[in-house]
Amino acid sequence: MQTTYTEAASVIEYIKTHGQKLHFHTHHYIYHTEDLCNHIYVISEGKVITHRVMEDGKEFNTKLLGRHSIFGSTTLFCGRKKHTLSARVKEEAIVYSIPKIQFEEAILNDEVLKYEWLLWVQNENEKNEYLIRDVYTLGKTGAFYTYKVIKHIRYSSWR
Repeated sequence: MQTTYTEAASVIEYIKTHGQKLHFHTHHYIYHTEDLCNHIYVISEGKVITHRVMEDGKEFNTKLLGRHSIFGSTTLFCGRKKHTLSARVKEEAIVYSIPKIQFEEAILNDEVLKYEWLLWVQNENEKNEYLIRDVYTLGKTGAFYTYKVIKHIRYSSWR
């Protein structure tokens, strides 16, 4: 099954227009594991790493996020949840933040936002499936190369 990545342009624009512009310095945490999931974020500039701290204290990085990446409380309409990962700034960043409840109301009332959000969620799920498949079948190296291919497809398709 082959899919084409579609940037959620209307979603990104909505968050930038209606959200709060935040400036973060390198190594600053945007949120920690166990913080309440109250906001959805879009990166305008810079890079953010999501990670989990293992029992031995080491950080296990799960994603490197860049320009136009959406992250934070991306599971909508499910009540009060807590973050399972932390988000730390890797390179000085400008990030837009919108309260989750405000975004939930917006996508209920805007068909374009709703459609693009569903496409974005589907794309994220497919990327995660590919990574899990490759870790299982090819080990860490396979997952790394899948990530690089996905990034290449993602960024070459809209630039």
